[in-house]
Amino acid sequence: METAGQDAQAPAEKQSAFDVGNTEWGYVIAAKSRTPRLVVIWQAVTYFIGLAAAIVAVALWFLPGASMSDDVLSMKIAVSVVFGAAAILCFWFASRAVKSELQVDLVKRELREALCARSGARKIVGRIPFDQIDAVFLSRATETRATAKLQMRFKKGGNVVDMATGPEAQLAVLKNRLVYDLRTTTAPARRQTAEVKPQPKTAASALRQGAA
Repeated sequence: METAGQDAQAPAEKQSAFDVGNTEWGYVIAAKSRTPRLVVIWQAVTYFIGLAAAIVAVALWFLPGASMSDDVLSMKIAVSVVFGAAAILCFWFASRAVKSELQVDLVKRELREALCARSGARKIVGRIPFDQIDAVFLSRATETRATAKLQMRFKKGGNVVDMATGPEAQLAVLKNRLVYDLRTTTAPARRQTAEVKPQPKTAASALRQGAA
């Protein structure tokens, strides 16, 4: 009988290295790797620095007894521009995407690469139609690389890009799913023609045919 301790010590091959989430239009492949803690800390710090810079840039114009002479006004404008630019730069860094994911769209029949921020916002950075993909295949683990790779080759140029990394058994399942989806084409809807039914003959048409 297996104990709880044995279950906790599961081999690495049984632990999925990526997530596959189903959507209305297909599915998303995302790595499970966490964002480095140092990146999270720096983004939090730069956010508060940007907030402070924005407050300073605005507060210069609303401080009690602030002078509006020409010399002071030009200095205020310069300082506001500098602190405003610093705030924008800090906010941009704090909201930067830290992970990437692969979106398999079975409706539009394309692969999309998206960058995901910690806030959940996504930005599409690349689109690849299914008909431009030549093959999806596994690159097995080697002595210098502990994990296998799922790779994709383009028809034009033959370039190869990595799609996911992880245990070979899990990547093989994902590869089979991708190969099936890439090869399966949506059959064009057949144009339905209305069936023309023969009209019943009337007495007048029968007499005309007989006279002819």
